[in-house]
Amino acid sequence: MIKDLIWGIILIALSVLDAHFTKIALELGATEFNPVILAEYRANMWLKGLVTAGIVGLGIFFGKGKLLKWLCVVMFVVVIWNYLSIAVQRAAG
Repeated sequence: MIKDLIWGIILIALSVLDAHFTKIALELGATEFNPVILAEYRANMWLKGLVTAGIVGLGIFFGKGKLLKWLCVVMFVVVIWNYLSIAVQRAAG
């Protein structure tokens, strides 16, 4: 249970970091890759953090906390992708 909470906190932090990097990338002229979520909402750090906290809470409540580790891995890759995208945009511009 404690491990699940730790992974959940990490996932929330990565999600907020993703929103922050997305906001920066959009300001530099990037476009949103995810067709399901509008860019305006994806770049909102508070909204993304709250939605992720809800997902974490539901996952732990329904006994699916072990999936949080894998969601963290996926979100880490997304954050690295966003960071590299920003670095490339700044180097080009």
